[in-house]
Amino acid sequence: MDPKLAGLIAQKVLEASGVPVDVDLVRNDGNSIVTCFMHGLTSQEGPRVSIQRWGLKRYMVVARFGVYSVSIARTMREAGLEQYSLARGIIRQLSEDIDFDTKILPNQQIESWVITERDFEVTVKTKIALSGSETDQLLDLARRVMAPLFAAFAELMGYEIEMPDNELSQLGGHQKEGGVYQAMVMKRERSPLNRLLCLKIHGNKCAICGFDSESRYDGLPSLIEVHHIEALNELNGSPRVYDPSTDLMPLCPNCHSAIHKRRPAYTPEELRARLKNI
Repeated sequence: MDPKLAGLIAQKVLEASGVPVDVDLVRNDGNSIVTCFMHGLTSQEGPRVSIQRWGLKRYMVVARFGVYSVSIARTMREAGLEQYSLARGIIRQLSEDIDFDTKILPNQQIESWVITERDFEVTVKTKIALSGSETDQLLDLARRVMAPLFAAFAELMGYEIEMPDNELSQLGGHQKEGGVYQAMVMKRERSPLNRLLCLKIHGNKCAICGFDSESRYDGLPSLIEVHHIEALNELNGSPRVYDPSTDLMPLCPNCHSAIHKRRPAYTPEELRARLKNI
């Protein structure tokens, strides 16, 4: 096992989904087989996601339940409509990625799937060969495929989400909104999953100025933050559920700070009107 690669994969999943995972990495005939499972559970006690070669130049990512995960699968099956709506939305966005072919077994539709005890399975196959080294390919799949799958499962489980310290400020904008952020934590940490889905829907560029931090700063994690169009500090202390497709948008740190320079916050249209191209 390559501890460094395993650590990088776990970091990618955590950064993209907020779900901490443990990683098993096995070399087989020169190829790596990666299996991730939620921290605090063994690979047999809950959902696990594996990456392995499919053909010569493509990969297959499979999410399935371990042999001792009947009770967890039952809990997920009985999740509420709200939880299923977000979990389905995450996997729907994954299925719309042109690089992947996504199927849900046993023979279910993307829009209406439910957990069916331990036989539930999601299979994602790459349609084209991925670029870069094997390490680059595995990290790309960890971010783009593994993380959404774990985020969907976490939503159905009510799994305790853990975010890196540098992500916490992105959940509700300004630190002065911390009181309302705590109310969001009470609502089963929806913010990390909404962040994932927001970036899946709208992309990883600033919706105001178009800044792409990953392209500008080679090798650094994305600096893009998620903006609540109805600001958290305008909720009068009552948390609500946000629809990532209509209520959230990606902003760079500069635009995110600028949009909150007024109360109530500027609308995206108002801030765009103030933007000067230098």
